Amino acid sequence: MRFAAGLAVALLLAGCALEPARNANLPVVGVAFQWTAADRCSPRSPALTIQNLPPGTARVAVRLTDLNMPMFNQGGEIFVPPGGRVPPGTLPNYAGPCPPAGERHSFRFTVEARDAAGQVIGAGQATQLFPPE
Repeated sequence: MRFAAGLAVALLLAGCALEPARNANLPVVGVAFQWTAADRCSPRSPALTIQNLPPGTARVAVRLTDLNMPMFNQGGEIFVPPGGRVPPGTLPNYAGPCPPAGERHSFRFTVEARDAAGQVIGAGQATQLFPPE
């Protein structure tokens, strides 16, 4: 009985780690992207537009999560060029959306602006279904 209760707590806490911490004091970073049918199972990331990066942003952590299968996360930290446009194919450790044939999954890009010390100073997210209609 104790083992089952401990397992339930561990699973609950593990699920909490799948979503970024929400801090109402952090500035909201704008995130936009668009899927195409060619993005299916592709190692080439789509273009991202990132807006409203707070002053002091040194790099941006980007993560793609399949909300239907949240254990599959992709992404990495990148330098976002001035203007906030991340060209296609530039996200490290990226694996594109690859839901089973005939299924549509919700995918979320999460962006965290980080200062030179690696502290999160802003965050944002955008979610879309894949494949697109």
